[in-house]
Formats: sequence, structure tokens, C-alpha cells
Amino acid sequence: MQNERVQEMTFFAMFIALIATMAMIPNIGFLVWIPGFAGTTLHIPVIIAVLYGGTRFGKGTRHGGLKYGIVFGLVFGIFSMIVAFQFGVVVFQNPFVAIVPRILFGAATWYIYQGMKHLFNERVVYVPLTFLLATLAHTVIVIGAVILSAGFYREMIGDFANVLIGVMPINGSIEIALAVLVGGGVTVRLLASEFFNPPATEDE
Repeated sequence: MQNERVQEMTFFAMFIALIATMAMIPNIGFLVWIPGFAGTTLHIPVIIAVLYGGTRFGKGTRHGGLKYGIVFGLVFGIFSMIVAFQFGVVVFQNPFVAIVPRILFGAATWYIYQGMKHLFNERVVYVPLTFLLATLAHTVIVIGAVILSAGFYREMIGDFANVLIGVMPINGSIEIALAVLVGGGVTVRLLASEFFNPPATEDE
């Protein structure tokens, strides 16, 4: 039990460090080098962490991955807000836009994963589908938060919120493609590997 607790703490530290590193390196965690595009890849390690953490340490139970979704979603949101202050992106300086949607996204990811596992038997099917649907959920939740805040920000920064809402569908499509191809592939191998193989409670 003590050894598993140490492993869980190491897991938390490793993924928090990964998210922090990706966030603070330009054009790694937050992509701004494509003209007209401003997206993120930080949702990918968050989804990986939720799926693996909930399966390995949450024993694959119904609510076992919820705390991992909340914690890593919170970390994602905090660094999103830090980067927003660093680059002067006013919309994401609001915790309601930067942090709350990411916590909801993290929590939703685990239940999306559970749902996909009950619908499909093959890991190569339900894992990529989880990345697709979780990334879509992230996009929708963030857009919703921006829309709810749009009136406030329009007074401060003109039509920036409208522009953001207009480009988010394109951004979301790119983020989904990256998540499915990169995150889905990595996680399928991760959960199948001998070193990271989850406990026997994982219903394969």
C-alpha cells in the first residue's frame, strides 16, 4: 500500500511537471505559430493522466478517475491563466474562462472513458474515441465560458471575443486530430505495456 502511494505521488509529480513544461515552452503547450490559430496541446497529457491514473490507482472504478480529472484539469487551467497574463490574452485571464472549463473537462474525461469502455470492447477503439470526445467536450465547454463572458470582454477589448468564438471550431478540429493521433496512440501502448499495465480490475 505504501509503495503504491509513493507511485501515485510520483505519477502526480511527473504529469504536473510535464504540463507545466509544455505550457511554459512557446508553441508546445499553446500553439500560436499558425496564422489565425491559437490552440493548445495541454489537453493531451491531461487526458492521458486521467485515463492512466484512474485505471491504475483508481482501480478502474466508476468514480476512480474523478480526482485525477479535477487535479490535472485545475493544473491545466492555472497554467492557461499564467500564459494568458504572460502574453496579454485578456479573455483567459479570467478564472471562469481559463480554469473552471478545464476542471469540468478533466472530470468529464473520466466518465467519457467509462462510457466508451462499456460501448466498445477493443482498447484501440475506445481509447481514441475518448480522446476525440473529451477534446470536443473541452472545446465546447471553453467556447461556452467565452460566450458567457463575451459581453464583459467586449467592453474591454472590442470584438476579440467574437473573433475567438469564430476561429474556435477550426482550432477545435486541429486539437481533436492531434489528440486522437498522438494521445490515442500513446495511451493505447501505455495501457498495454508490461511496465504500465493496469491492475486486473481493468475490464479488458
